[in-house]
Amino acid sequence: MNKSLFHTLLILSMSLTLSAWMFGQTDLRFFNYQTNNGLLHDVNHALSMDDRGYLWMGSFEGVSRFDGTEFVHFTSEQGILNPDVRHLINTSIGLFVYSSDGLVYLLNKENELKSILNIPAQDHIEWAYHDNEMLVQFNAEFGGTEFWICPHDDSLQFNCMKGFLKKNSSGDLVVSSGIKKENLVNARLYHHEEKGIFLLTQKGLFHYEGDGFFKPVLSESLLKRRFFALGFDPDHSLWLVSNQGLVHVKDSVDLELYPMRLPDFQEGKLVFSGSGKLFLLNKNRGQFYRIDPQTGEQLDLQKELKMESLPKDILADPEGNVWVATEGAGVFCIYDSPFYNYSKSSGLENSFIFDLIQTDDKQLLAGTKNGLFKLENNVWKILEPDEYSENWNIWKFGKASNGYIYMVTNSGIYRYKEELELCVPSERISKEFQLDENDHLGVFRDGFVFAYGGCEPEPYFFTPIPELEGKKTISCMFEDQFGRLWMGTKNGVLRFLKWDPVLITTKEGLIDNRINAITQDSMMNMWIATEGGLSRRDTLGNYTHYTQKDGLLSNRCKNLLIDQKGSVWVATSRGLHYKKTTDNSFIPFNVQTGLVADDINRLFLDESNRLWVATSRGISVVPIDNVEQRQPPPKLHLLDIKLNQESVSASDLNRIPFDSKLLFNYSAITFSDSRDLIYAYQLNEKGSWQETKNRTLTLTDLRPDDYVFRLKAKKTSSDWSEVVEIPFSIRTAWYKSWWFISSLVLSFLLLSYGFMYTRFRLASQREMEKTKINKKIAELELTALQSQMNPHFLFNSMNAIQHFIMNRDVESANAHLSKFARLMRLFLESSKDRYISLQDEIELLRLYVEMEKLCYDDRFDYQIEIEEIMDLEDHEIPTMIIQPFVENAINHGLLNREEPGLLSIIVSLKNDRIICEVKDNGVGRAQASLIRQKTKKGHKPRGLEMTKDRIEVVNYIEDSDIKIAIEDLVNAQGEALGTEVLISFPAS
Repeated sequence: MNKSLFHTLLILSMSLTLSAWMFGQTDLRFFNYQTNNGLLHDVNHALSMDDRGYLWMGSFEGVSRFDGTEFVHFTSEQGILNPDVRHLINTSIGLFVYSSDGLVYLLNKENELKSILNIPAQDHIEWAYHDNEMLVQFNAEFGGTEFWICPHDDSLQFNCMKGFLKKNSSGDLVVSSGIKKENLVNARLYHHEEKGIFLLTQKGLFHYEGDGFFKPVLSESLLKRRFFALGFDPDHSLWLVSNQGLVHVKDSVDLELYPMRLPDFQEGKLVFSGSGKLFLLNKNRGQFYRIDPQTGEQLDLQKELKMESLPKDILADPEGNVWVATEGAGVFCIYDSPFYNYSKSSGLENSFIFDLIQTDDKQLLAGTKNGLFKLENNVWKILEPDEYSENWNIWKFGKASNGYIYMVTNSGIYRYKEELELCVPSERISKEFQLDENDHLGVFRDGFVFAYGGCEPEPYFFTPIPELEGKKTISCMFEDQFGRLWMGTKNGVLRFLKWDPVLITTKEGLIDNRINAITQDSMMNMWIATEGGLSRRDTLGNYTHYTQKDGLLSNRCKNLLIDQKGSVWVATSRGLHYKKTTDNSFIPFNVQTGLVADDINRLFLDESNRLWVATSRGISVVPIDNVEQRQPPPKLHLLDIKLNQESVSASDLNRIPFDSKLLFNYSAITFSDSRDLIYAYQLNEKGSWQETKNRTLTLTDLRPDDYVFRLKAKKTSSDWSEVVEIPFSIRTAWYKSWWFISSLVLSFLLLSYGFMYTRFRLASQREMEKTKINKKIAELELTALQSQMNPHFLFNSMNAIQHFIMNRDVESANAHLSKFARLMRLFLESSKDRYISLQDEIELLRLYVEMEKLCYDDRFDYQIEIEEIMDLEDHEIPTMIIQPFVENAINHGLLNREEPGLLSIIVSLKNDRIICEVKDNGVGRAQASLIRQKTKKGHKPRGLEMTKDRIEVVNYIEDSDIKIAIEDLVNAQGEALGTEVLISFPAS
């Protein structure tokens, strides 16, 4: 490299360092795995990652496999005689495990452990490589200069030779290296999937050309340096660490980026994180650094991580995380974020940030719940007005063309340039305002829009907005590129054209009426953030909506920003989202990816193209050009298949029994945030994909058919993984086989004959029973009719009418004779039918009671009450069910009283049932029985008994539910007050 060019690049690099360090520093984020969260042992010496994506950790007690969620351990119980594991080497045939006593084990892809080799304890395995059925294993003595290459046969028996091996034209293995022996001091071998094999020594860098020889890579000017470590960045460019600094080898050009000194550095390991940070482990000193290749910033990670233990190995996973194995502090996972965060430790007295803005002199201002802050030397300092309050809320900023920063607060509207000054007092402001092209302030308050000219306390113009009458605040204001004012409310968007508002709501196409933010892109599309999602309105008024189904972490969109490339940034209550212009996909960011908090209030883009994120717990800032892209999809593995609780292979799933229980156990590997994993499965091509968070799926009750179980996985920040497919088939059920069907037909014929014969006999028996029942009904109806035609009642009625005739009371005789005739006609008509309308039944009872009252010279009175809501014609009850109870109440209850009594008949409708209450204040059933025994010895009243028999038969034949309840009414002293009968019929 040209010396003047080198100095120019060095000066440029240092200037970039200062600028980026002031504003672009990133936070260091990590998680420490120890025994209390699943790690096998806190002493770990080795890390490795296999081609399936699993992370392996070699500890003092064995080997652990980790998929981001679960640990699987291999210890002495699985056959590792000395579980003190010092090195792990991944190859295409499995994982080589090297213990401290020199034993080498092979853990193959089926997790079977085999002891294959015993290497002297002083040797040190550096690297293993499997190519064309040859295991190439490099061992180096500590401080030595020689390498070993060991071919193997199918039995994994090794025959090691000093030197490098190659095949000659005859296929024989011969010793050859192409490197002078003096150049092999502290040599280390590296393998890259695309670049091939590299050999790094203190004398330079060599690349294996595939013919058994290594070719020098570096120029003569760099060979004077000592090299300690080699690594590849995310772009597959090669980086070297030398005793004088970093060397970047790209397209055969050597480019030194930043000089540095690493004392006593003899052996090292170099990896890159996903964000391009270089992590360097100095093994012989136990030093661990993070270096920014762009700035040269060097961070001592032992201090930052507070390890209190020596780091022993490092590794970078495909997601960009860096893993560190330590000798006593467990294993660290470092995920350095592109975001740099500010909180109370950065000088903010209150970390709830409402808004951010930049002054003309590049100063950053933050509006918080506790005042105005300015960023000076990477520390936030408060700016206090003359009358400062501890609860001074700075809600929103606006920048005028003359450089003044306006801010709306709970104490009024202020402006700031060199000092703070109050413009509009607090009683005349709201949380939202808008600066127009003439630096005039538009403020909405109490249904009016007020216009202020600069820092003037009184408005020069105001106008009412009838559509917002009664509303004290609005959610946002925005002036588009055509000079139209847009207002967001909780009831939609108001768009103004010459103060003529048009209300836009969900009826016009919005996804939700609760508006939080409005902005416009360079294509004149309007973007509207709502409580229910994100809406884009094109110039023709067509809407496109984005919700959680499209990748948003939350539908509650709070703020929007369009960057210089036209990309849309969406702030929600659960994180930040970046939507590229090339497609509709969203890249999400939240606490797990580096944000200081998920709940975002405002977004701001400064003049250096850095995005500032105001949250409820501080500020995050990131150069938008450095924002990481979508993460790779997780690697998906089917761990186990169980058929009826027995583990089987995929080949065993052909024609499984129809009633089988099939279980799939699977895992997707991710180390960033395993809680973010989503699985989806499908049973056939036409079926829909079903999403789940579970790592196990159980299938039962599937009909006989051929199936293909398809499974995929993703994270919120990645695409779907490749689909895993497992075909299986369920054989026809035994009851569909020919022999079973034939047997079934024969059995059916036999059973049909038996069934028909039995049914015939049962039908005959039932017909006989029915005949008996009908006969009993006829007898009961006849008996009931006869009992209703009580001779005493007829005789007494006729005597009463005769009495009127003898006394020549023709009018009374005619009236009672008409009632008697009406009663007899109803008796006779009702006896023909089983049911009678409730209207006729009440009429019959009224006539009967009046005739009984006539016969006994008004020795009792009566009342009949009908519930008003009832339509008596719409309901029918069995004939003459109530009359026997009325007759019993008169003859045995009321007529035995010395004084006139009262009979009550109440009919009501409750819970779809007709309730008839027959109540008297007679002598009671007990006293009536005594009187009957004295006056009518041997006589047993049969009316009630026959009525109960009728009710039982009706309930049986008609499948009805008629109920009777009889209660003796007594006072507190136990004296009889009468009898109450409740008869309940189903309403019909």
